[in-house]
Amino acid sequence: MNGRAGGRSGSGRREADGRGSRRRSRSVASGLLSLALLVSVLVAAPTSGVGAQLEPQLPQYPTVTLAAGSPSVREGDPITVAVQADQDVQHWVAAVVEVDHGTAEYADTCNTLYAIARIAPGESADVVTIPTCADADSDPETLTLRLGQLSRAVMGTPSTLAVTITENTAPPTVTLSAPSEVEEGQPVTVTATLSYAVSDF
Repeated sequence: MNGRAGGRSGSGRREADGRGSRRRSRSVASGLLSLALLVSVLVAAPTSGVGAQLEPQLPQYPTVTLAAGSPSVREGDPITVAVQADQDVQHWVAAVVEVDHGTAEYADTCNTLYAIARIAPGESADVVTIPTCADADSDPETLTLRLGQLSRAVMGTPSTLAVTITENTAPPTVTLSAPSEVEEGQPVTVTATLSYAVSDF
């Protein structure tokens, strides 16, 4: 009697252990299936849902170009050019406008080699000025302005602008200025101002 009871009891335990093992197997299989589904969602749709939280968001920088300016200036007059963004910028944007002198000499731009444009947040453009100086040369000179190093922006086209400096045949005019009154015994300072800058006398 005890032997039969013991046999039935051992058989019951084996059946119970078998059922527990099957339940654990089904639980592990269900967990693996859930993990596989999650991976498939992340791979198939990385830009939405959970995938969007894991995908790093890269900043969208504006594209900047050189706006078309005057193709020629008279020596002594400044060269102005606009650095234009394709949208109102969210942060400060800086752009170096380099001077490639070409047939011009450094003295033709008053030894200016570059200018820096700074576009403020909420704006889309900034204007830079390159001075020119008159000299003894009578032939026109050509130089090129080009976008150089950029900060928080990407370069678009056009990124260059060719400018010709033409001869100023009229001599500069001179304007004299002085204070209207000075104390007795003090010197009078007179300032002579030319109508445009010159590099040679």
